Amino acid sequence: MNGRRHRGFTLLELVATMAIISLTIGLFTATLVGDPNAALLDDESDRLAKTIRAMADETAVTAQAVRLEFDLEKGSYRWLQLPQNLGGSSDGKPPEGILMRERPFAPHTLPPQVKLGAAVGLDGSPVFLILPTGVIPAGKVVLVAGDQQRVLTIAPGIDPVRIESQGRAP
Repeated sequence: MNGRRHRGFTLLELVATMAIISLTIGLFTATLVGDPNAALLDDESDRLAKTIRAMADETAVTAQAVRLEFDLEKGSYRWLQLPQNLGGSSDGKPPEGILMRERPFAPHTLPPQVKLGAAVGLDGSPVFLILPTGVIPAGKVVLVAGDQQRVLTIAPGIDPVRIESQGRAP
């Protein structure tokens, strides 16, 4: 031995240690943070599902039919209270409704990150009619954000809305 004591670490050992620590922190942070679009998409799909459920209950109590209309281009939806006579006009147009403005049924525009992929009611249009009995005819609403999508399946029954999570949007 030459009498020198080994003190500290070599530069190579320090760089390798820092690389391992950085990689571990990066992977750990990515799993904790997740996709911000997924959280926003969950919030918006939950909001819509809860609003539909609440409106089904409301119509059953008040015996007042309502219409849920989606605007795919604007990414918005609104509720219209319908007259007692659901027959509509003589020219076959649906009955005019009164725009509901009280929360949670006020018109709602989705955040820019969330898009309406589709909204298809019973007749193929983006309109859902909730009958005065609280019954909702079948339909689907698709919300999309980034590569995530949520499909809200609407069907008559005790829980009229089911949310399906799908990872990749087509």
